[in-house]
Amino acid sequence: MPQTWITADLHLRHRKIVEFEPFWSRFATVEERDEWMADMWADTVSKRDVVYVLGDVAMNRDGLADLGRWPGKKKLIAGNHDTMDMQAYLEVFTSVRACHIFDNRILASHFPVHPASVKGRFHGNVHGHVHSHTLDDPLYLPACLEANGGNLLPLEEVRRFFPRPLVIIDGVVARC
Repeated sequence: MPQTWITADLHLRHRKIVEFEPFWSRFATVEERDEWMADMWADTVSKRDVVYVLGDVAMNRDGLADLGRWPGKKKLIAGNHDTMDMQAYLEVFTSVRACHIFDNRILASHFPVHPASVKGRFHGNVHGHVHSHTLDDPLYLPACLEANGGNLLPLEEVRRFFPRPLVIIDGVVARC
C-alpha cells in the first residue's frame, strides 16, 4: 500500500548549507550531503508513495532535476527559496500550492502559521522553514529533515502528533 511522507527544506545543491546548518556539518560538501539524501530517500520512498515537500526544495534547476529522478509522486508546498518559474516545478511535482490541509484538521505549510490562524480551526501545523530551530509549542511539528534526525515524516506519525485540537483552559494549553 502506498505511503504518504512529509518533509521540508531539502535545499538541494545549496552550496552553503553544510556551513549554515549544524545538522549537515558532518558532510564535507553539499554534493556528499545531497548524495546521502538521495540514498535515504530511495531507501524510504517507493515509486507509488506520495511525498509532500514543504518548501525550499532546490537552489537551481540541477537540484530540481536531481529530485525528479528520485522515487515517488511529489507535491510541493512552495517556500521562500522556491523562486524559479512554475514550469520548472511542474516538471518534477504533480502539484504546487501555498498550503495543504490533511484530513480537514492538519495544516501543512512552509512557514509556521500564526497561532491565531491555527487554533480553533486546525489540530496543528506541520511546517518547514525552521530547520533545526524548532518551536516549543504543541501546535507545531517541523517537517525539516534536520528536526527529524534526517528522516521523512510518515503522515501517520503526523496524525498521531495532532490527534485532537488544542484548547486553552485557565491559561493552560491542553488537547480536547
